[in-house]
Amino acid sequence: MQYDFHRDAEQARTFHMIEQWRDEAALSMHEATPHFQAALPVIERAAEKFSVTKMYRVS
Repeated sequence: MQYDFHRDAEQARTFHMIEQWRDEAALSMHEATPHFQAALPVIERAAEKFSVTKMYRVS
């Protein structure tokens, strides 16, 4: 539903990708796509640190 790419205001070499998905099934389908499967290893090799945090909207 939404992708936003941000650079950290205090750490110029730190980036955040914030994504919003309709539900877990939609996210799972995205993660199974060929382009995601191809991109993930490239991102992990290029990144000094890589982590994923799942959050749920409260309001």
